[in-house]
Amino acid sequence: MGKYAIIIVFTVIVSSSIYSYGLQRVWLSSDIAAVDIYNYSQARNIAQSAALLAVRKIVTDADASYIPANGSEIHNPQSPNSFYDWTAMKGQYQLRIMNQGDTLITIISRGKFRDSVYDMEVVLEKESDDWDPDFSHAVFALTSINMTGNSRINGHAGTNSSTAGAVNMTNRTRIDSSLSIGPGANPAITVVQSGSVMGEIKNLKKELSYEMPQFPEFPAKVSTAANVNITTNRVIGYSSSYYDKKFISSITISNNGTAQFATDNIDRVLHVGNLDINQGHINISGTGKLTIYVENRIILSGTSTVNQTRSSLESLFVYYKGTNALNLAGRTGFYGSLFVESADITLTGSTTVSGSGGVAGNIISGGNNITVNGNAASLARVIYAPNARFTLTGSGVVLGSVVCKTFFSEGAGSVLSPAANSRPEFPPLKKTGNRGFAVGHWR
Repeated sequence: MGKYAIIIVFTVIVSSSIYSYGLQRVWLSSDIAAVDIYNYSQARNIAQSAALLAVRKIVTDADASYIPANGSEIHNPQSPNSFYDWTAMKGQYQLRIMNQGDTLITIISRGKFRDSVYDMEVVLEKESDDWDPDFSHAVFALTSINMTGNSRINGHAGTNSSTAGAVNMTNRTRIDSSLSIGPGANPAITVVQSGSVMGEIKNLKKELSYEMPQFPEFPAKVSTAANVNITTNRVIGYSSSYYDKKFISSITISNNGTAQFATDNIDRVLHVGNLDINQGHINISGTGKLTIYVENRIILSGTSTVNQTRSSLESLFVYYKGTNALNLAGRTGFYGSLFVESADITLTGSTTVSGSGGVAGNIISGGNNITVNGNAASLARVIYAPNARFTLTGSGVVLGSVVCKTFFSEGAGSVLSPAANSRPEFPPLKKTGNRGFAVGHWR
């Protein structure tokens, strides 16, 4: 019996030793796996941090030392097999930055922690400098919408604001579609509503950005032409050789006189100091587009018209540099588009949407005020004035989209959104300032 007891005890001891050894191996393997995961995570953290550093240097700081020449690449450190020490993260990193056609920058960031290495790629894309804003709202006011009387917005409305009372509607006003307010805004606080919002009140996912496009440099006054002065009821034609790319100090038309500028089916440029049409007309013949640069002053009054004889609104574009307010009064008719650098604009008179007067085309303004009052009409596809207070009074009508800083309407004024598939036509305008790179994606 004693012999068998010794065998049993020996067997138990051996089994315990084997089990203990096996358990130690499991624990050791688990510890090794945990260490490997930790090392890998640290290498990834280093790679991410180095990539973020490079992104900041390129996107925010525009640091030329981090931006390779077109078609080349930069290695930091210069040797592809070397690493910088990163003491704070107790590891190492290296960067490879490649420039493809000055439109795409690829950053390869490698993080190293002990024996673990992690690679991360970030692609930066050159931001387009083409000016192409969002015109999906009938009215978008950056800071506030205030509607009184019987005024109406026929289409979507929106604002970036989240402040209390940013949208204020009295009981007879109406927004026929949805209303968007700032991200995170509480509708019960931001919208003071006794009027009607027929659609949903919802939050923007992010604030919409509206910046002024670049106002162009005016042509140099290399050559000049004699002033145009028509004071009788007759039509005087001007050939393209007379005016194209020449500076005319003043064009004055009154007593129902008409100046007719020929384009000869080629796009032309008319550069003028003062454009005074007190009671007269400007017509354009041919199919070429006419671009008018006005330095100092525009006057359009009475029943004057500009470009009334051509059906294409894209056939005329006027740039106005002057600081005097642009006041389109009476039953004037302007058939083209306007880009006003800084002057205020007022449309006033007895025009109607169905009548012959008003502005048909697009209006871009860097001014502080745009007013549509009386029974004035704007058939503009877009009134774009992100710095301006837009005021709509009386029974003024806008057939198109309005982008402004603040929107105020009273009386029976209305904004009638154009068809959903209608897209405003502009010349190729550019965004303000130099465009840099933005993050396309990480992987």
